[in-house]
Amino acid sequence: MPMLTETEWLVMNDLILKANSIETDPEFRKTILEQLRILIPYESAAFFFADLAKQLSFSKDISLDATKKIPPVGVNIPKRVIEQYVDDDYVYDPAFVIPTDVARAGIVFRESDFAEEPHFADFQKKQMGGRHSITCMLFTDEGHLGSFNLNRLGSDEPFSERDVHILRILAPHIANRLNHFHLVFSAPEDNGHLAEEFHLSERELDVVHCIADGMDNSQTAEKLCITIGTVKRHLNSVFEKTGVESRTQLLALYYKSREKKAMSFAHAMSYDSYSKANRERSQV
Repeated sequence: MPMLTETEWLVMNDLILKANSIETDPEFRKTILEQLRILIPYESAAFFFADLAKQLSFSKDISLDATKKIPPVGVNIPKRVIEQYVDDDYVYDPAFVIPTDVARAGIVFRESDFAEEPHFADFQKKQMGGRHSITCMLFTDEGHLGSFNLNRLGSDEPFSERDVHILRILAPHIANRLNHFHLVFSAPEDNGHLAEEFHLSERELDVVHCIADGMDNSQTAEKLCITIGTVKRHLNSVFEKTGVESRTQLLALYYKSREKKAMSFAHAMSYDSYSKANRERSQV
């Protein structure tokens, strides 16, 4: 097992602390990739969130509408490349042929681990451009949470056993925090309580949902069939009613609201499961 330096342990500790302090998912995944670059230098990277990864890993025919709602976070990867991967190329990725029942917190592997697989050689050449890659798949007991991959140019040094060791140490911590966001996104979405608390109109809440989906003013206007000026007026009204001063603060408020609902939702689901189990036992 590779020996890590004191500095590397301190950087990992800092990464875990930062990860646990972040309240919004896109910022969380972006921060993870930025911090990992300090420990494991790379040329490009991508982080796929739970819904996308779970759907891809369990069904090749399912609609990928979730990618529009929870898009991947990329570093130095053109948007068209990620879109092509989501649309077609993921079926050649070894990340989605690993049995999920053998996973715990995470699985880490390099492209060299699949060097003898013919279909992966095609994937490596077509999608990765011959790059070296290291992938970390993240799990909970309930299934696949997501995955991220780090890439280096083919002319650079391949990823080492040390890099694998670092990711195996970090995987449970990243998975734990990612599961928090998975729970939030799994909760019912209407946020009616947010509108009630701050007296938001139905259209203002629509604008908040668009912002949470990563849309800018132009995309929001197109989706809601209103002008950009109207979007700005609604947004200014939301800022005034909620007391926030930026989109980042609004997103933090939005996700805290969803987190509360997620906790209630999870509790209700657990209670329903418990009640169902009791009913089944009583019938035996």
